Amino acid sequence: MRGIKKTTKPVIDDNNYLSSIREKIRVIYNDVSNLPRQLDLIGKSTDELNVYAEKIEDVGLSHSYIFEKIETELKNIFASVQVLSESSDMSVSFVERFSEATENITKYYGNAIDNLSVIPERINRTGSDIVKLQESFAKIKTITDEILRISKKTEETSRNAGIKAFHAGDQGKG
Repeated sequence: MRGIKKTTKPVIDDNNYLSSIREKIRVIYNDVSNLPRQLDLIGKSTDELNVYAEKIEDVGLSHSYIFEKIETELKNIFASVQVLSESSDMSVSFVERFSEATENITKYYGNAIDNLSVIPERINRTGSDIVKLQESFAKIKTITDEILRISKKTEETSRNAGIKAFHAGDQGKG
């Protein structure tokens, strides 16, 4: 039997193999157990975006403040998505919820932009109203100045009339 070589099967170290499997199960478990927390973060970020969208409508916050807040929340959402995408076992419901959250963000971002486009019109209208008020105040000032001038003239005339009456009375006595 000189021409036949004896081959040996590699020996599998059961302990290392089981440890490797346990480690993979632990990693998968950790990834799956993080899903609710990441989903919660996405939900919270979406809720905060909703609040900012409402503030845009109600208060008219500045453009940069709004975009900073939206950018921060989008970064938070995308950071959560990145952690989730590294997990190899995403569920279908998560993908559906993420898609819904993305649609909501897009909708609210669009609403924010629409609401911001109204602000310049309101500023122009307010500026126009201020100009009208200034014109009205100028007219009122003109009228007030005229009344003051007439009042001073009336006072001067009555004082002169009083003095003339006094002198006339003195001349009549004498």
